[in-house]
Amino acid sequence: MRHLYPILAVFALAAWGCDREDDTISIPEGDTEYGYHVPQGDNRWDDRIVGWNEKMDGKMFILYKFTPRDVYWNNYSWLGMGDDGSMPDGASSAYRVTEAQTEFVDGQLKFIEDHFLSVYPEKFLKGRLPQKILLAAKIEKHEVMYPGSPAVASDQSTFLGFDNMAITGGDGRIEGMDDAGKLALAKAVHGAFFDYIASRALFTVPQEFADLAPSYLVPTGNDPFYMGFLGHVNTGTRVQQTSQDFAMYLKASLETLDFLKADAIYHPNITPKPKQLEGIFYYDANRSVTVSSWWSQTTYTGIGKDKSGNIRQKYKIMLAHMKREYGVDMLAISNALNGTNYTQEDVDAL
Repeated sequence: MRHLYPILAVFALAAWGCDREDDTISIPEGDTEYGYHVPQGDNRWDDRIVGWNEKMDGKMFILYKFTPRDVYWNNYSWLGMGDDGSMPDGASSAYRVTEAQTEFVDGQLKFIEDHFLSVYPEKFLKGRLPQKILLAAKIEKHEVMYPGSPAVASDQSTFLGFDNMAITGGDGRIEGMDDAGKLALAKAVHGAFFDYIASRALFTVPQEFADLAPSYLVPTGNDPFYMGFLGHVNTGTRVQQTSQDFAMYLKASLETLDFLKADAIYHPNITPKPKQLEGIFYYDANRSVTVSSWWSQTTYTGIGKDKSGNIRQKYKIMLAHMKREYGVDMLAISNALNGTNYTQEDVDAL
């Protein structure tokens, strides 16, 4: 039986919080011997869960039974919603994560194995997976939009905690999903994983990639896409910012090349906008679009997102680096998820 007891958890907490001077290592009051173990039962799927624990050198636990503390405690605050629907003190949002229903654990685990865990080399996953992967029936985010208003709930595919990643679907919904639904959930799981390893800088970013982002502060009046960014990067150290930037490109690589090359009509001053990643490789300096209103007509020239050419360049750098440094073929992963057969020649032709 594989166990993880508090002393190991404390070492993990200390490692994460070492760059925060005001962090303290604390665990909510409760049992004196707190931890988790596998197997959690004698079901047909428990051997597979133990197998993944052993593959990850005993440092990753797939749990279908867990406590609120396993989910919501992040070393210095509580992220869960109260049983009475109350928010944590001072918070405008909170989560509710419920355990998977036993009869659906097998199917949910198989989905995670087939669409996530098995597509990466084990060597890459070791030391990068969260300590706990929680099999959830449902994940809800409750958010207060403005002071005094009731919290609004929304379903989430994943939840990232301090040392865990919860994945939805343990209520039977995976069995009823069509291919599009399974693809969307798989992309959400991979995306959450990329966010997790980016927040901890658990991968290297090649200098040639970083050199294409001289600053993550987008000046007023400038468009992030035009500067080679796929979204706004949160504040942090240069290493953290570069990791976030790189993770956005990892997420983009899960889409098909046709979607990324689409000639979506985009200009900072034109609405509505295409989807965030749609057409990120496209730009035509000579193309014009005229927008009409009841009082005027305005023509915008230069349509597309990759005005600088940096997006295509950073994408190629990311693919090459992941394959060379970690043996992770992101193009092959995208092909497997989307049922496509793009080749390196297609990438070179971008």
